[in-house]
Amino acid sequence: MKGAEKTLSLRSNVIFLILISSISLWALVDARKAKLRQKVQYREQSKELAETKQIVSLLQLRAKLKDEIESPDQFEIAIELRNKIYSAVPIKNSRLLGADTFDPKQEFSDAIHDSEVGHLCGGMALIYMSALEALGIPARYVRLFASNGENPDSHVTVEFLHDGKWHASDPTFNVMFKKDGQFLSYLELGKLIKSNESYDVVSNGFEFKKGRELENYYINYDDLFEYVIIHPSVVNTSEGRKNFELILLPESWDGTIGGEKQSGPLGGVYRLFSEGPLR
Repeated sequence: MKGAEKTLSLRSNVIFLILISSISLWALVDARKAKLRQKVQYREQSKELAETKQIVSLLQLRAKLKDEIESPDQFEIAIELRNKIYSAVPIKNSRLLGADTFDPKQEFSDAIHDSEVGHLCGGMALIYMSALEALGIPARYVRLFASNGENPDSHVTVEFLHDGKWHASDPTFNVMFKKDGQFLSYLELGKLIKSNESYDVVSNGFEFKKGRELENYYINYDDLFEYVIIHPSVVNTSEGRKNFELILLPESWDGTIGGEKQSGPLGGVYRLFSEGPLR
């Protein structure tokens, strides 16, 4: 009988220990969950604060640009801004532009007025988009790739919306593209290139800088249209907000470059611009 009592007591102790361990484990799990929720909440608050600062900076840039640009026509404003950036900003990688810390007004001012500040195509595109967005002109980010392998030749550029149509407008080379007298989007240009059809490169009457002509680029522009990502954008229309969805060329492509997905949602200032806070 005493042996049975000892066994029962031992079992009770084991069950008690298991119960205490389970409670401690669940308490630890709950604590870790709460800590994780705090981290997520902090990150979300940090993102909201960063976006608020970027919107304020865009408003400051808007005020500055409105004092400098007189044309009331959005198309003329868009090409004038492109020429302004092309003329003032040298091609060199002088600084890294972080998507979360990007300050539109400061970066635009530094690029235009400080000769020591230069950018490659990605920086040119971001500076151009900043100016367009500051003045309420919808713009979207376009990436071109010569292949989908590791470290392919690539280029970043921009298109803006005017009269309901997207217009390819490259700030690195200060050019647009036309076919039969009509300005082209990058989707239209890409399809022409794939069909081996001709198109015209135009500067909108602006002069090219020596050595910065498109034909002097290290790679043929057409060769960059093997894979194209046109990132999404949201635009206010008379019928309400319209979503322009992600476009991939070729359409059968999954958006992977060098084994990594490139067509996913962009973060930071890129996401802010895609949503058009001042449009």
